[in-house]
Formats: sequence, structure tokens, C-alpha cells
Amino acid sequence: MAHLAASGGRWIRAKDLAEAADVPFHYLAKLLGQLVRAGLLDATRGKHGGYRLAKPAAEITLFQVVNTIEPISGPRQCLLWRRDCDGLEACAVHDHWAEVMKQVYEFLNGTSLDKISETEGLEILLPEALPG
Repeated sequence: MAHLAASGGRWIRAKDLAEAADVPFHYLAKLLGQLVRAGLLDATRGKHGGYRLAKPAAEITLFQVVNTIEPISGPRQCLLWRRDCDGLEACAVHDHWAEVMKQVYEFLNGTSLDKISETEGLEILLPEALPG
């Protein structure tokens, strides 16, 4: 997603994304399909096909991306996987874990793809991008 955010709206082939992210192609193709179905990516087929963000990078948060690929069960999920861990019968780490998860949520919800796309090294994909 960061590579797509850095691409300036150009269509990027799945093969190029997989190579740039060092992720197996078939695994990435499944993830891209999930992101398309969630409305975060646009996809087109054909010689000049590929993927691009469905809306501006500033409008897509890391939470949207992560939660699409691997739904986050929330701060109530016990770190020790106890089923009875809740506010009434909490495990030893419950309160500390809830605070950590709160910080994770705040980070994911407060960080958009435009901030992530400013990371150095993402531009390596851009010369390979197809005209948009």
C-alpha cells in the first residue's frame, strides 16, 4: 500500500508490487483482492493493468488496511488467550495489554498512507510504474 501511495496514482502491476515488497506473488494477489473488495484499491486488467489506491492516500489509514487483511479483534482479546478474561475476571496482564492495544489503535487510526509513503526507498518502484 505504501508503494501504491508513493506511485502518484499510477497503475502498478501485482508482479512489481510483490517484487518491491519482497512478498510471494500469489500471497500478495490474495491480499490485493481483499483490499479491492474493501474499496481501498482499484484494479484493472490487461496490458496496462494493475492496482492503484481507490482514494487519496491521506484518506486511507493503516487501521483500514490492517483490519481488512487481518481483522483486529480489539483490546478485549486476552494476550494469554483466556476465554474468561474480561473486566470481571482479568488475567495478570489484562490492564497492561488493554493499554498497549489502545496505543496500537491510536497509531493505526492516526496514521494515513500519505505519511507512510514518505519513507525513503519506496521510489524504487516508480520507474517501473505504468503510465496512469
